[in-house]
Amino acid sequence: MVAEVVPLLVRYRYEPDETQATLIAQAWAEEYPAEWVRPAVVETLYQARYKSVSVAQVLRLWKRQGRPHPHYPGDFERLVIRSPQERPGSPLPRVVPRSPLPLLPATVTEPQYQKLRTLAQVQPVRES
Repeated sequence: MVAEVVPLLVRYRYEPDETQATLIAQAWAEEYPAEWVRPAVVETLYQARYKSVSVAQVLRLWKRQGRPHPHYPGDFERLVIRSPQERPGSPLPRVVPRSPLPLLPATVTEPQYQKLRTLAQVQPVRES
């Protein structure tokens, strides 16, 4: 269970690195039922509470209640658990690093330059 939680804690910036995330996730798994840890992280994501202390609060609440009580729908869990490279209905794509594309060609012709200037001009707001 800890191995499933660490990438979430790092990806959603609960913790700055894997080492810290692993230590915290292991501590939670020792203090609370290990199968509650991932749902607690997902619950805090659902509540937009991106802090490790929030996960601990959820785990304490669930311990008092005697069972986990998540509020998020299954679709939300599948969305946040999925790695960023995954696409629904397709296998994991092979990640190939690419060099960044330039925003503009090396040389811009005068007509292109004029068109860009026109597009970049901000139109004044008319008051009625």
